[in-house]
Amino acid sequence: TDLTVNCHVIYDWHAMQSRLTSLIVRQPNVSFSASDLSSETATSLRSLTIEASDVSIDRTDMSGLNSLQLRGFVERSWEAAVSGMTQLENLKISYNIEDSSWNTITQLSNLKTLDLSDNDRLTTLPAEVNNLTKLESLNVSRCGLKSISDITGMSSLKTLSMAENTELLKPEVLKMIPKLFAEDTEWVEANFGEV
Repeated sequence: TDLTVNCHVIYDWHAMQSRLTSLIVRQPNVSFSASDLSSETATSLRSLTIEASDVSIDRTDMSGLNSLQLRGFVERSWEAAVSGMTQLENLKISYNIEDSSWNTITQLSNLKTLDLSDNDRLTTLPAEVNNLTKLESLNVSRCGLKSISDITGMSSLKTLSMAENTELLKPEVLKMIPKLFAEDTEWVEANFGEV
């Protein structure tokens, strides 16, 4: 059962939770905490999308998720929760990621799609991303990227978007870009904005 929440009050919320596999919460001016979900719901969810002003993913019993999207201010507790999501294939987190977050993200070995766009505190694309051997799509557009490592070890990568990372305009970085990718990478978007 899918549920999209666009209102402030849901009648009989607890009865509905027991059947959910997909939950989308869009409340830009409201806080959301995963602790408000019942244990039964947390373990049965396969897809969770949260768009709120404050997001707390403060539980570790959501290991069945294969898709997680977080947009808004996300508390640092997300890293502990996500590290246990061994089935996670799709991860999108906007406005919160910083370089230390790579330690958690690179442990998610089943990721196929990773969207970290709009994270201006993300300044590097480290060599550890090569641990994500199943990753097919990586979006680091509109981040604060200043350096990128060799990512030829990402054997499944088909799409890479690095649009609007103006700090990458340094000649030494631009020279390196063609050497970063495996030969079978199908599409690379490297629009750096106005020059």
